[in-house]
Amino acid sequence: MKLQDINFEVISNSHTKKELISDSKIFNLSEVNAVIKEIKNWHGYKQTPLYSLKNLAKKLNICEIYYKDEGERFVLESFKALGAYAVNQVIKKNLYDRTKKLFTTQELCSDTSTEFLKGLTITCATDGNYGRAVAWACQMFGCQSVIFLHEAVTQTRENEIAKYGAKIVRVRGSYDDSVVQCYKEAEINNRIVVSDTSWEGYEDIPRLVMQGYSIIAQEITEQLSDNLPTHIFVPAGVGGLLCCMAGYFAQNFPGKRTAVVSVEPIKSKCVYQSIKEGKRVVLQGDYNSFMGCLCAGEVSSVAWEIIKGSVDASIIISDNAAKQTMKFLYDGIADGKRIFSGESGCSSLAALLTIKDDSKSLNVLNINEKSRILLIGTEGATDKEVFSSITGHKF
Repeated sequence: MKLQDINFEVISNSHTKKELISDSKIFNLSEVNAVIKEIKNWHGYKQTPLYSLKNLAKKLNICEIYYKDEGERFVLESFKALGAYAVNQVIKKNLYDRTKKLFTTQELCSDTSTEFLKGLTITCATDGNYGRAVAWACQMFGCQSVIFLHEAVTQTRENEIAKYGAKIVRVRGSYDDSVVQCYKEAEINNRIVVSDTSWEGYEDIPRLVMQGYSIIAQEITEQLSDNLPTHIFVPAGVGGLLCCMAGYFAQNFPGKRTAVVSVEPIKSKCVYQSIKEGKRVVLQGDYNSFMGCLCAGEVSSVAWEIIKGSVDASIIISDNAAKQTMKFLYDGIADGKRIFSGESGCSSLAALLTIKDDSKSLNVLNINEKSRILLIGTEGATDKEVFSSITGHKF
């Protein structure tokens, strides 16, 4: 259980103001309940499990450790499936604008809307899981998809996206390069961009994506019966899920203190660097990582407006930490239960294991024997080839 050959850094956010949520509508309970009502009607919906890791907590001298396993989210094995809520809402709005008819999700999933959906194409750029969710949703709701992948996305992830009928476009460079190319081609080809990251003038759809993610927070509060965690470790990426968790708990439980901690790869530390400098920072150079779904060079602008005042601290960890933690989870570190966690999904636990013996970091985060720590496991084994190479498991 001891991690070898790792580097890390931990910083606190001096700008945290839990009472200030500038975009509170996203996380208002009435809004969240509307999202839940919609997604619960999708085929295959169920709450993902929340495991109590009692033995691990005892070893680390922590009161409680919980692991929210998004590896069991629909057939996609990733929390990104919930972001498909934005696809659902965009299609409905497009149909209403053209026909003045309010289509139901049931009608989208039948032949009722087929004629109206001809020629409608949804597009996005992705590190893997989000693009897969968009392609899945487009196939489910009856329209076409074009997904842009940067050069570091594995062939296995491309194959998983393509099997849902998406057209794949490869782009040289980074994730952010693929975002730019996606937007340019969308304007030329009359496609609708449904992105999980935002920029100036493009904010409404990323808000819908984050609203989809809010189901995770709602499930957690139900599963813990309002016995809220003292800390939540969240893999960051462009910041959508991080923003959602921080905003939801600050908005709906203002009198209870839950510290939200972002987790990123050392090379892909856009949230960490932005918190450190007190402003949105764009990373330069190569920021690819083994934790492929966390490789972002810039925080979503919508997410940053909430992150900057609601996220308490940031941890950056090495690729080695993630590789070893994938193996630990597979081998049964979670009280003997074998958890299939992907290279990004395991990063929250990897961060905790990384800092567990560092008193300075524990003090910065105020982690002690009374802490109840919730780890968001954002994905399962979504890249089977990578998972097998680390764990030895044969699918």
